[in-house]
Amino acid sequence: MGKAGAVSDVIKLKDYPDAEVILLGFAPGKSYLATGIGRHGNFLQWGWSAPPSKMTPDGRDLFINCICYIHKYDGVAPEFRK
Repeated sequence: MGKAGAVSDVIKLKDYPDAEVILLGFAPGKSYLATGIGRHGNFLQWGWSAPPSKMTPDGRDLFINCICYIHKYDGVAPEFRK
């Protein structure tokens, strides 16, 4: 599956006003503060690559909870500052 566990380096919230880190991504070769699960507007950023059939029950629950959480941002386009 390759290297996984982070979707981005540290999010600079001043540059992305509608972004948040939900969970840090701890993976070999990644920055300690890399984002493992994040949100930008209505986009969920999931930093792991396993399909649900390969996830632990806790991992599946986390994925479902993230989807439920981000649902309240339905229709919210990500914002960028220049």
